[in-house]
Amino acid sequence: MIASMPISEMLRTSIDALSMPDPPRPRSDALASVYASSNRVLPSLSVLSSSRIFLSLKRLDRWREVPRCLQEFEEPVALLATYLGLSDMTMPTVVKHRSGLRLQVNEFGDLEAIWQIFLRRVYDVRPTDRVIVDAGGNVGLFSCYASWRAPQSQILTIEPFPSTVTRLRTHLAENGLEARVTVLDRALTATPGEVVMPLDTPSSQQKPVLQGPADGKTVIRVPSVPLSDAVATLPERIDLLKMDIEGSEFEVLLHAPRKTLQRFQRINVEHHEPPVGTSYSKAGLIAHLEQAGFTVRQYAGTAGDAYGILHCEKRI
Repeated sequence: MIASMPISEMLRTSIDALSMPDPPRPRSDALASVYASSNRVLPSLSVLSSSRIFLSLKRLDRWREVPRCLQEFEEPVALLATYLGLSDMTMPTVVKHRSGLRLQVNEFGDLEAIWQIFLRRVYDVRPTDRVIVDAGGNVGLFSCYASWRAPQSQILTIEPFPSTVTRLRTHLAENGLEARVTVLDRALTATPGEVVMPLDTPSSQQKPVLQGPADGKTVIRVPSVPLSDAVATLPERIDLLKMDIEGSEFEVLLHAPRKTLQRFQRINVEHHEPPVGTSYSKAGLIAHLEQAGFTVRQYAGTAGDAYGILHCEKRI
């Protein structure tokens, strides 16, 4: 039997046990504020249920990112407790980053994206980056992060789904980023045209381009462009291409001209299950990128064939 533990005590124990040199451990007064906040945010959950403990244990590998959460976010306890499964955050809400960024959270998928981008830092944004392409911009969380990590950068965000583009533009406006982030409301494909996307998905994070028949799904048609056209007006050298386009990465990257790929100094691409009925594979994608002049490595913790993140760096 797992003994129950007050949430505030679990947070205290975890924070004390998981201090790390990067980021620095918060000062004792900051910790005192967090401890007080844990009791304020979760007053009715004095003990953890067994289901809460089980969910938290499933995410033990995330506990090492707790100090960064405490350091970088204002009122971090609600974010932390919700992500780790200790509590539920009222949504929609705004999560405030200490840089001044205001991040909209309308659904749990937004919270997961914040954790992956800001705390796990699965994408390699560098302070010296000047030109960044965010393919699969969703509601703009990565673009907000990149604007903070690379303060001199200009960003092209590519997002095709109309309602998501609305949230994206609102997100950018609320953070004063319209002058730095350009929105291209197109899907990426091998050739120019039009694609079909489903309306009835559980999350804004899960809206793929449909490769075959809609099979009774409610769909919307959106215009599409190849990668070469999407970046045609950008400077020749592009520091980073971040790509998360729900399975279309195979078609887009495998059909992109070599000269287009070589404009990117780095590519961080999420790979998914290849679309049904295609011969695409993770191995084929890696081989293609290596032949285009990149060194490819799998981001730690995402080593599966069905899903993962490839970090690709152009060889000199």
